[in-house]
Amino acid sequence: MTKRTLLLTRSPEQNQEDRKLIDDQLYHVYEIPLIETHSCHYKQTPETLAQTDWLFFTSSNAVHYFYEGLIDKSLLAAKKIAVIGQQTAKAVTFHKGRISFMPSRYTSDTFIEEWLETCQKPQRILLPKSDLARSNISEALSLEGHQVEEQVIYENRMPQPSEEQLRILLASGELDLAFFASPSAWQRFYEVVKTVPETLSIGAIGPVTQRAIQASGKQATIPEEDSYTMKGLLSIMLNQIKM
Repeated sequence: MTKRTLLLTRSPEQNQEDRKLIDDQLYHVYEIPLIETHSCHYKQTPETLAQTDWLFFTSSNAVHYFYEGLIDKSLLAAKKIAVIGQQTAKAVTFHKGRISFMPSRYTSDTFIEEWLETCQKPQRILLPKSDLARSNISEALSLEGHQVEEQVIYENRMPQPSEEQLRILLASGELDLAFFASPSAWQRFYEVVKTVPETLSIGAIGPVTQRAIQASGKQATIPEEDSYTMKGLLSIMLNQIKM
């Protein structure tokens, strides 16, 4: 049986659990990270946190960079924390944080809808994010009377070696499957590749990334609604190939 070639576009650290789902006898696996994050060295002061009722985290990177800039963890004692996604929740737990809210589905639309159902009175919200993150949560909640402060605490960049590695892999004509966990990862892939091979099967971790791929004229598979994770995506796509 001919091995298929598969591309993972997250960092090797993030791919550790995902690799366990991939049979090395069936797939050549390439790991070319398309996202590299850098801290903005933002310090969380008592004055800022004193004006906050809720902390919103939409990625594990936001969690880690937030706690990196936290002067005193005791400042969070009375704060409520809301998260999107399993990896984000794990990051909060790693830092000994207590999660007060997590949506039933790992999308910002579900997050907004379900959080608004639980919080009728105006709240003061701090939303740490990357320089490329969308503002749809803060915009939606502001319209409902909540006060949202966005903090850009880290930058999202393309790792220097990755572009050349990606060009070499695509030039080989061997790539069969590629997996993307964010719109920015797809956009960087697309900027390098320009013309995506018709034979390439594309996986997206959720509907936001899927829409970014569709905007480029390509189709992408996503996991079931209750499993917007890389594990869920790998499971569904690799099982389809076996059938």
